[in-house]
Amino acid sequence: MELVCKCKELFYLLLHINNTLCIIGDTGCGKTTFIPKILYEILRNYKEKKLLIIQNKRIIAINSSIRLSNIVKEDIGISIGFKIKYFNYSSNLSKIIFSTECKVLMELLNDFNLSVYSYIVIDEYHDRTIYSDLIIGVLKAYSEKSMKISKLLIMTATIDYLILKKIFPEIKILFFKGILHKKIVYFLRKSLKNYIIGAYKTFFKILSYEKNYNILIFLTGKIEILLLKLLIKSSYSSIYSNHSIKIVAVYSSLLNFTFSANKRLKKQKKITLFISTNIAETSLTIQNLKYIIDCGYVKISLFDNRSNLTYLKISSISKMQSKQRTGRIGRIHKGIVFKLFSKKDFNKLSSDGVDNIRKHDFTNFLLYSLLLGIKNIATFDYLLMPSLEEFVKALIVLELYNMLDATNMHITSIGRVSILFPLNLNYAKIIIEASLNRCNYNFIKSIIILSVKEKLKISIFLNEVINQLDNSYLSAINQFIVLDLISTHIIENYSNRLLIHFIQIEYGLLKYILKIYRHIKKIMYRVKIPLFKSQDLFIKKLSLVLGNIKNIALLINFPKYVLPFHNLAISLKHPNYSLFKIKPYFNKSLTYYYIDFFNSPTIQILTCFEIEWLAFISRKYFLVLNKRVD
Repeated sequence: MELVCKCKELFYLLLHINNTLCIIGDTGCGKTTFIPKILYEILRNYKEKKLLIIQNKRIIAINSSIRLSNIVKEDIGISIGFKIKYFNYSSNLSKIIFSTECKVLMELLNDFNLSVYSYIVIDEYHDRTIYSDLIIGVLKAYSEKSMKISKLLIMTATIDYLILKKIFPEIKILFFKGILHKKIVYFLRKSLKNYIIGAYKTFFKILSYEKNYNILIFLTGKIEILLLKLLIKSSYSSIYSNHSIKIVAVYSSLLNFTFSANKRLKKQKKITLFISTNIAETSLTIQNLKYIIDCGYVKISLFDNRSNLTYLKISSISKMQSKQRTGRIGRIHKGIVFKLFSKKDFNKLSSDGVDNIRKHDFTNFLLYSLLLGIKNIATFDYLLMPSLEEFVKALIVLELYNMLDATNMHITSIGRVSILFPLNLNYAKIIIEASLNRCNYNFIKSIIILSVKEKLKISIFLNEVINQLDNSYLSAINQFIVLDLISTHIIENYSNRLLIHFIQIEYGLLKYILKIYRHIKKIMYRVKIPLFKSQDLFIKKLSLVLGNIKNIALLINFPKYVLPFHNLAISLKHPNYSLFKIKPYFNKSLTYYYIDFFNSPTIQILTCFEIEWLAFISRKYFLVLNKRVD
């Protein structure tokens, strides 16, 4: 950190004479903390100049803005703010704004050059996504046409700078070598299959001799974190009665940003154990940290072209991620890393994990590209060029959604409105189709709940809720109809604590749902879409099916009907959950269920359509590849 401050004058000079600058620095050298602070010292003397810092994770944008506001002693939301999905904590007076990629893309649709900002910083570029490449490409293309040029800074810890040289031949590279303490890395002789038990045993091994320093464990997801937390809590008091331990869970949930890893922990005898997903790999500094336990895995979001579904998969980390995790220690004193895999398996890891970037759904990416005026995608400057097959697949999906006229590559009005909603395209399409059928109010509340990652743990779900519905409702619309009954009470009677207790929903999550609800209503008001409520079951079923045309309107040979999740219906497999046949409903409809046994048994209906009705509707409404479905 001191090194960045010492190089302040050199940084000023390079920034003054260059429009594009890349900063490559070791983890802990002060990129995320002190570069914005240096730029803030420049900006506060000018009224009109602003700084935009782009992060690819919401929790990092929030924590970075809070940390910087504490350093410069300014109130969050005034001089320093952040913009993330659903929320905007900034003002016209904000000099520095931390923003996620999706919010920046929305700004680019209105201002192709982001001319409001004098400086644009893309932080943690080594952890980039396909949208990071799109933002850089658009900024480069329009800066060449515009007289007003914003200075672009790209900050990264580990990346081949020759990649950036291809896009920006005149870019200047500034290297920072971090002043770090000694790190000791231990590998296993043989990789573990059950890394949760391995982390559990390693933690208690450390606890047998450590009494002062904090510990960080990397796991893949929220459920694993809560499971390990439960295991440790139930064991450590009986094993080590003389220890006082605080356990902090860190995962990428908007409701979890009350944890600020930047906050200095007061000196105390209590050891703090942080159990985190890969969110703690970048831009989160944990004080007094000496030990890291790395499971060697990460949960990534992938897209299956065959089934048109995005799913989560536990995959091995890359060498770059392993280096990032190791870099969390060694900043103040020496540190120790325990890798729960062998050195042999480490050498087999990919270098940067770029292959996983290619396995995303390019539908939104293509829609943004076309709206930003990129007509010839094949010649556009992408740092990571998607394959032709991926683009063709995305074109077909957009055409099925009626968001694109493929003959002249023109975005339809449905596509232009859908991109404004902070939702998945299929959810936005459902709202639009429901608006055309005058029943959008019936779906908005349910779609919001489905968009929230935290599951509603609805106890006695089958016995109490489903029994209140008749068979036509149950076999008509997947969880939208069931959630319509629940979410109506949630939205309209949110002060009813008894109801909240019945469905076991956190009050913070409830307030979050209400904010999203108001946000979507504002968007609908802005684009002049009125709210309609309908009791017509046929219209509601039709709106849902038309909204899910990507998954439903695909022709298959079994059993000569158009079915939801076409290939999955044959194999009875789902990317994330187990499927269950629950009689008597399965005989009359195609039904998917998943059961969550973690905290309490929870059953949620994923899909439920009458096969005969769906076949009738498909023949009447759906066209696939210019051939009517029979």
